Amino acid sequence: MEWALRMRTLRAWLIVMLLLHQFHHHHHESMACLEQEKMALLAFKASVPWTDDDDTSSGRLPSWVEDDDNDDCCSWERVQCNLTTGRIIQLSLNFTRNRWSSYDDAHIPIWLLNASLFLPFQELQHLDLSENGFRGLADNEWLEPLGRLKRLEVLDLSWNAFNNSILPSLGALKSLKNLFLSGNNLEGNFPAEELAGLENLQMLDLSGNRFNGSVQAIQGTYKSSFAVPWAPSHITPNIH
Repeated sequence: MEWALRMRTLRAWLIVMLLLHQFHHHHHESMACLEQEKMALLAFKASVPWTDDDDTSSGRLPSWVEDDDNDDCCSWERVQCNLTTGRIIQLSLNFTRNRWSSYDDAHIPIWLLNASLFLPFQELQHLDLSENGFRGLADNEWLEPLGRLKRLEVLDLSWNAFNNSILPSLGALKSLKNLFLSGNNLEGNFPAEELAGLENLQMLDLSGNRFNGSVQAIQGTYKSSFAVPWAPSHITPNIH
């Protein structure tokens, strides 16, 4: 009787260990990022015009390397994945190089944002590209590739050097709920027509730009209400 009890206990222990092993193996597999998304991250890193000023702990994306010990890009810095699918859902790519030098020094290479690099991230929800010193967009598609990311809800382009040339393509980003454009070189009449298609928009940050018009008039162009946190000193009031 005692021998049979021991055998049942041993059998139960072996079953538990087998289940734990299978769970760990499945969990590890589900966490691994997709190969095409990893390649897209490496392509983004290769597109950054690095300088000696960027050789810091926050620059050069040191964990973004392809080797046997660091093959899963879900473990890379600034990357967040869905734990079940392994798809990337958030990229925090703010301040990837020395922004201030990008503005002020003539010898610093100009960086143009290539939005097509983000097309593989079909489950991306949050993209932060702030404080990078972008001077413009790299190709004729402008920001429209980001409009193909149907789950993208948050886009932060603040504190770059974008001008009004980016405005016409903003209307393609129909899934956005939060759009941050503060601290760029946007000016003139508020782009109500360009932003009219953003029906899901809840937050629009335009602070630090130089648009004409009153906050009340601008908010009145939208069917839904949302916050527009901008500095009044950068708005030219309407004169009647």
